[in-house]
Amino acid sequence: MSAARASEPGTSWRRALRQGVRYAIPSTLVVGAVAVSLDVLNGQAWGASVARAWPVLLCVFAGVAALLTLLFGFVFGHSERAAARVAHEGVAMHSAASLMAGAEQGGALVLTGQRLLFAPHALNLGAQPTSVPLGTIREVYVTDGGRYGEAVVYLRGGDALTFRLWDAPRWAEAFAALGIRRAEA
Repeated sequence: MSAARASEPGTSWRRALRQGVRYAIPSTLVVGAVAVSLDVLNGQAWGASVARAWPVLLCVFAGVAALLTLLFGFVFGHSERAAARVAHEGVAMHSAASLMAGAEQGGALVLTGQRLLFAPHALNLGAQPTSVPLGTIREVYVTDGGRYGEAVVYLRGGDALTFRLWDAPRWAEAFAALGIRRAEA
């Protein structure tokens, strides 16, 4: 997600709504199939159970879609909130990400003109933000694994941070645009 796109209001909620509805449809179909199957197993006509079940399925769909939209809104919105906190530094890229440090920590990864910031979300109890000044980054190795990619950030002191992130090719471009060397495999 580019900095211009990140500043569009409501971007995260539109994406969250799409994901919520996307996952609510199969959930509702499963509940409907179970309801119809139970009626058929009890010897009732299939059409009668469908006629009785559609209001219930509609309520299930609405409830599941609402809950998933809130969940995805929390996750996707966290990235925008983290980027907004450091907007004065010139955000080059941000997205939802996970820091792979022992136990996986979900949160937001933000790249600015001054630093790389990982802000864990509230579900990671006790986790603290990780901030790495750009001057301490030696090189970055980015792999694109399809839906998720991985970025290994090698620091000048010899340490490395590994992030699982969305849209790995854009992250590679953002690192390169800030003059951070790309590591070879």
